[in-house]
Amino acid sequence: MSAKIPLVLVPLSQDERFSMNTQDDRLAESGDLMPTLLDLCGLPIPETVEGFSLAGQQRRDHLYGEHSEGAEATRMIRGGNFKLIYYPTGNCRQLFDIESDPRETTDLSHAPGCRAELDRLTDLLIQSLYGGDDNWVQEGRLVGLPEKELNYQDNRGLVGQRGLRFV
Repeated sequence: MSAKIPLVLVPLSQDERFSMNTQDDRLAESGDLMPTLLDLCGLPIPETVEGFSLAGQQRRDHLYGEHSEGAEATRMIRGGNFKLIYYPTGNCRQLFDIESDPRETTDLSHAPGCRAELDRLTDLLIQSLYGGDDNWVQEGRLVGLPEKELNYQDNRGLVGQRGLRFV
């Protein structure tokens, strides 16, 4: 999953919405680029645009991301300091504290103190699923797909990307 990729915006020097040498920790996705560029150019943002301008103050409390479909699918929810990765094949969830473990090396999905965060992000994930992905949910719980051996191949061309919505 492509997450935590830096974005550098260089507005005109007279744009008072930005100060020099500042960082913004908001969750952003590629769908925010077009409204941001329109806003920086002083052009109206169409009402049909799902993203929002990063020149404004709007913030997301979570961000949903996805990669591939079928048995190779993975889905992700990032909210607060935590990130949930879901693998429907085998119905596997991983939870990471991005703040204390930015390289995502310690899975906290079975840690008793993280149960509330795991449940919160799982609920957000379930609400975000669409299309055939909602078949992974029965009676409000993730059931995923049967476990099977996967044969991964080099995918440097990113073939099979279903949604490139997150940065």
